[in-house]
Amino acid sequence: MSKAVQEQVEQLFEATKGLQSLEEIKPHCEKFNEWIKTKYSIESLGTVLSRVGFYKKFKSLPLDSSTNGKCSRGLGLRNLGTIGDH
Repeated sequence: MSKAVQEQVEQLFEATKGLQSLEEIKPHCEKFNEWIKTKYSIESLGTVLSRVGFYKKFKSLPLDSSTNGKCSRGLGLRNLGTIGDH
């Protein structure tokens, strides 16, 4: 299953890395949330995502307070750290 998670994380990263607005980012996060919630319990998500390098990968994205940085405080990129809460 780890390979499947790695693939989904990579797809999410590629789909969102150049996006700037919450409206652009949110649908990708929601799709990932729906998929991962069917595979893992909320209690195990941190470990699962850490094993595949999720946090490190998304932490590498530069945030600009005038564009995508606003999303990091809302649902957008910050949502990626709270996968499964929806």
